Amino acid sequence: MRRLALLVAFLSATAFADDREKRISVIGDAALIPLDAGGVGASTLATGARLRFAYGITHQFDLGTSLGFAARNGVQFPSAQVDGAHGNLFFDVSTPELSVDARWTWGIGISKSFWQTHPLLGVRAGVQGEWLRNGILCDETKPTGECVGVPPNPPDEFHTIPFVGAEIGVEHRIGTSWMVGLVGSGTVGTDEHRSMGVQLEVTRLWYSGADKTSHPRMSGHD
Repeated sequence: MRRLALLVAFLSATAFADDREKRISVIGDAALIPLDAGGVGASTLATGARLRFAYGITHQFDLGTSLGFAARNGVQFPSAQVDGAHGNLFFDVSTPELSVDARWTWGIGISKSFWQTHPLLGVRAGVQGEWLRNGILCDETKPTGECVGVPPNPPDEFHTIPFVGAEIGVEHRIGTSWMVGLVGSGTVGTDEHRSMGVQLEVTRLWYSGADKTSHPRMSGHD
């Protein structure tokens, strides 16, 4: 009976989701993004990271905000045109991002099978920047890898793209203070800008002050 009581206490401590729970997540992501320069379009796989802060409103619902940055060097725009000159255009691309989101999680309140590993759905909205820099226009008659610059050098470009998106994924709780997750996402922005990506999340969970001592999941646990 004592072992059963300990097991019940452990499940109760780790299974409660997360009203008044604070989260900070480090997110590594990779996304396929569309770009446009020199009158032509291209797509590239940009990799980067985001930092997300969130607060649990109810046991299943939290609100968050995140700041991110991704980059890819040497993105090619074939057969581009810059001030009347033709060639293969190359840019280094950086994409800063600021967004807000809401996530809904299936927890133990939905099914006991979700006491430690649970799916999630989310929506997000924000602004993404596209910074194209260090551009060079190459003679397209030369073999790939033998770039001979063609004047003029293209100027840097910066665009902002408002977007909305959706997320679907799964989280796994480790003890009472940590969580890892795998999440797929898609966004739609202005000018038919669409992207799809996948992200790996590591999350630290905590309470402070009265919240920590009053919440059943934190009493007596790290």
